[in-house]
Amino acid sequence: ENNLKIIKENQGHFVSSYANLLRFIIDSDIPISYSWIMPSQKHVIHRSISKLQAIPMYDELVRSEELSRTVIDIVGRVFDANEKKNTWGIETKEEGKTVILKGGLSEKAICTVSGITIGKTYKLTIEECLEMDVSTGKEKPLYYLINYKEIIQLQ
Repeated sequence: ENNLKIIKENQGHFVSSYANLLRFIIDSDIPISYSWIMPSQKHVIHRSISKLQAIPMYDELVRSEELSRTVIDIVGRVFDANEKKNTWGIETKEEGKTVILKGGLSEKAICTVSGITIGKTYKLTIEECLEMDVSTGKEKPLYYLINYKEIIQLQ
């Protein structure tokens, strides 16, 4: 629990690196032991992390909470449509700025990405899921395709 407190006080690369280390301990079932000494102390400090200790720490680090889920329509130019992974990417304009959204398929999807042509303009109906990373408190949006329709532009 003290380790989790220290981890939550740090962010970014440290948290992801520590999560990767814990994942290694879990997958390999190999405990890690380490020692250090501080100038202010007269003795060496020893610690170790076993698989049993790593599992709850890892679970807490990667846990996220869903804050909201909204269905929205986005119109833009599709730049990615991967049939094998069922992922997509669209470039759109919001308030004069280019916005890039990427995502996968929704559980509610009534389509796949196989009919999408890269470079064409589409109206995508997507689920925007706002999640919060519990360990860092950061919010991140995730996008899931429900349906799409090609927008025919008259020349």
